[in-house]
Amino acid sequence: MTKTIILMLTNPISADRAPDFEKWYKNVCAPALAKVPGYHEMKFFRAPENQMWDKTRPHEQWPEKPPYRYLALHQVSDMEAFKSAFREGHAAFPRTDAGDWKNGLCLTFEEL
Repeated sequence: MTKTIILMLTNPISADRAPDFEKWYKNVCAPALAKVPGYHEMKFFRAPENQMWDKTRPHEQWPEKPPYRYLALHQVSDMEAFKSAFREGHAAFPRTDAGDWKNGLCLTFEEL
């Protein structure tokens, strides 16, 4: 079975909603996903204000601030079982209104 990583880049809907957004990810999203067949684990990260690149050297492709503040890496051991659980309604949980879901980015990567 091929392992899959689901990469989610997101932001809260506003800076003052960031604590609610973080709580939702840790207290609602992570526990709910842990019960889904085929799901393995999640790692959740927040980008620091000070990024690693040297701002004294101009790099047009590097933004002054990261466009996304949060990164969630989801590891799925059985993508078909995982997708099936969502299609069949076995994996449902409420989304928070603290997240800016319209402007997020979701990508999947399969292990080589």
